[in-house]
Amino acid sequence: MESKVTIPEKVKVNLDNSTVTVEGPGGNASRTFTHPRITIAKEGDALKIKTESVQKKDRAVFGTWVAHLNNMVKGAEKSYEYHLKVLFTHFPITVKQQDNKFIITNYMGEKGIKTANIRPGVKAVIQKEDITLTGPSKEDVGQTAANLEKSCKQKTKDIRVFQDGIYITKKG
Repeated sequence: MESKVTIPEKVKVNLDNSTVTVEGPGGNASRTFTHPRITIAKEGDALKIKTESVQKKDRAVFGTWVAHLNNMVKGAEKSYEYHLKVLFTHFPITVKQQDNKFIITNYMGEKGIKTANIRPGVKAVIQKEDITLTGPSKEDVGQTAANLEKSCKQKTKDIRVFQDGIYITKKG
């Protein structure tokens, strides 16, 4: 089984043993790939992933690696972007960025503070009720958005009535 991931002109890929580093205008991403029956090699303007195994688990790992490498190249070429919206009806929710955390106050009129972690490499822009997250890693940007959404999850009230919270509106 063999697959190729093409590398655009603006993107540089460095393969050092089992670590793949991708650099481009969208940012830098690095990941270590280790498996005894799957290999990665750089051939010209492409990365070649190869396995001779026919086992189902090895084929699954092979497909996962191809997807990860495609996402890394795409993120280095043009960074990933998530848009979130802060919704409230009566009590205005305030969101601030402090170091590598979001600080959420006045959620549903509560006195407590809610926090959400920002993954490394993710840049956040907060404009009143709109939050934009960008970064070269699809996983890190998506996890940061999920952390924000989860921090305001309503557990005790009917979500059809009480729709206050932070929600993902656009992925890209």
